[in-house]
Amino acid sequence: MSARRIACSCHSTRLRLYSRNGAIYSVVRMSSHKIQVRRATLEDLPKLIALWQKEFLPWETLEKRFTEFQIAETLDGEMLAVAGLQASGKEGKLHSEVILRSEEGDALRAKFLERFQTLATNRGIFRIWTQLSAPFWAQNGFHPATEESMAKLPQVFLDRELPWRVLVLKDEKAAALTIEKEFEVFKEAEKERTEKVLRQARAIKVLAIMLVIVLTGIVILWAIFATKFNIFRR
Repeated sequence: MSARRIACSCHSTRLRLYSRNGAIYSVVRMSSHKIQVRRATLEDLPKLIALWQKEFLPWETLEKRFTEFQIAETLDGEMLAVAGLQASGKEGKLHSEVILRSEEGDALRAKFLERFQTLATNRGIFRIWTQLSAPFWAQNGFHPATEESMAKLPQVFLDRELPWRVLVLKDEKAAALTIEKEFEVFKEAEKERTEKVLRQARAIKVLAIMLVIVLTGIVILWAIFATKFNIFRR
């Protein structure tokens, strides 16, 4: 799934982006070329390291986590932007964004947002956290983290003293209710299956008893017939 490339035709129009929580966001599309978003591979690592070094990012750490990154590029392979999604349990962290064409930044971020939402949903992630400061994220569903929500922030995400924003993809309580409902349906299905097996077992038992009775009757009749036949022969 993550290795699948997403290609899009880009025109000088505006794109309406629908998020999974029902909100509608609008961003400018790229104007001059087609782009695709794909997962970073080992072959991309030299370029990524050079880019992280140029942007003064902790490249030694990111180098070991390069598979977290998605790359936006032209169909000719020109790198336009990179961004990472770190996962920890039900939480995800959007980080280390680098945009090489600032005039097309929001269009590229929109593609990353679409990809990361898909990846997060597939991995069962409920929230995406970020400390990225670009206005795009605040305008597209990433709200300031509250004291209550901060309690859910994994310690592994803490590396900089910057404000946190969070995008809620799925309501935990609703998800728990859905799981509970699915479990109840599963229990009912298992109960019905068990009852069906028991009914079949009882039916087989009845048939076996009837078969024994019939066979016993046949043996008795044969014994009676054999006895009488022997008497007549005498």
